[in-house]
Amino acid sequence: MNTRNMKKIIFITLLFSVAFPQVPAPTFFLPTLSGKNFFASNLYGEKAKNPKVTVISFSASWCGPCQKEIKALDSLSVKFPEVGFYLIDYKEKKAIVQKWVNKINTKIPVLLDNYGVVTKKFKVAKKDEKGKLQVNLPTLFVINKKGEIIYSHTGYKDEDAEKLIDILGK
Repeated sequence: MNTRNMKKIIFITLLFSVAFPQVPAPTFFLPTLSGKNFFASNLYGEKAKNPKVTVISFSASWCGPCQKEIKALDSLSVKFPEVGFYLIDYKEKKAIVQKWVNKINTKIPVLLDNYGVVTKKFKVAKKDEKGKLQVNLPTLFVINKKGEIIYSHTGYKDEDAEKLIDILGK
């Protein structure tokens, strides 16, 4: 490899690392819709028992764009079976979430953030300038095996699925 190509590679690598700074993902515990316990520390971070790239999407049954994102994530979970996909439902009763999951027929495990604690940890819910709590759904995070957030976005557009394919394919 010549020096010119090497400089390009270094420049692109530096540009990518600045454009996507890796921030540590919070660890958390939540109950699953099926009644089991979910520990994020099992999937990412230094002490992970079963380390894997993890995709977490914060959503709710009343969120229209969430429905579209979940359809895309269902397809991606089949395409990338080595990646852990999880939905975190924001502050809804278990019966409502179960009815919603049955309706949309998702196979992605659903975690219940009944009190909004994890939603706040990921800064998906935060207070505005007037002190009122604002929740931005859907919000998605891709977390590497080391526990670093390598990608995130809020809202959903059809091209977001293509972006995820690029990220998960690397």
